[in-house]
Amino acid sequence: AIGSGVTTEIEDNAITGVGPASGSNQFGVFLGLGAAGKVTGNLISQGLCGAIPYYPDCFNLRSEGVVLRGAADGTVIDRNTIVNTQSGIFLNGANAAQVSNNIIKSVDALNGIQIQALTNSVVAGNKIIGVLPLANENCGIGEVTPALFSPLVSGNTLRENLVNDAYCGVAFVTADHVEGGTYLNTLYATLNADLIVNPPPPTEP
Repeated sequence: AIGSGVTTEIEDNAITGVGPASGSNQFGVFLGLGAAGKVTGNLISQGLCGAIPYYPDCFNLRSEGVVLRGAADGTVIDRNTIVNTQSGIFLNGANAAQVSNNIIKSVDALNGIQIQALTNSVVAGNKIIGVLPLANENCGIGEVTPALFSPLVSGNTLRENLVNDAYCGVAFVTADHVEGGTYLNTLYATLNADLIVNPPPPTEP
C-alpha cells in the first residue's frame, strides 16, 4: 500500500517467501509514502540467510515481515506471527503507530523489531524469540541512534515486551521510555570475534 490518502486493512492472510535466496528484498506487508492501515492477524514466513554470507550479502538482500516506510500517522501492526526473517518488523518512518501483541520468531540479520525512524508511538506486548547472534549483535528491539539516522527516534513507549534468546532485549532507546518487559537473553562469550565495527544503518531499496 503506497501513497498519501491510501488506507487499507490487511488482516488474516498467510504470506510466504523465500527470503534472501530470491536475490532481492522481500517484504511480507509494506505500507509507505503516506499510506495508512491496520495490519492484523497475519502469518508471515520468509527465509533465513542460510548459506548466504551475512554481510553484506544477506544484510542487503534481507526479507522483512512488516515494513513501514513513511507511513501515515496512527498505523497499527497487531497480533501478527512473523517467522524466518532478517527483521520481523522494520519501522523506517512512522508517527503515532501502534506495534503490539506480535509474535516474531527466528530472525538472523537485524533486530526483531528494527526502529530507524519512529516517533510518539507504542511498542507493547510483543514476543520476540530467537534473534541469532550474528556479527551486528542483534537484539529483540533495537534502534539506530539518532546520530546515524534522520528523522530522529523519540517519544516512543516500549512496554511489557518479551525477548527470549537474543544478544540483548532492548538497545539504543535513549530518547524513549521503557516500561517493564521480560528479557531472557543468552550471553555469547565469543560473539565479538565477528563484530563488524559501526556497520551502516540498513537502507531500503
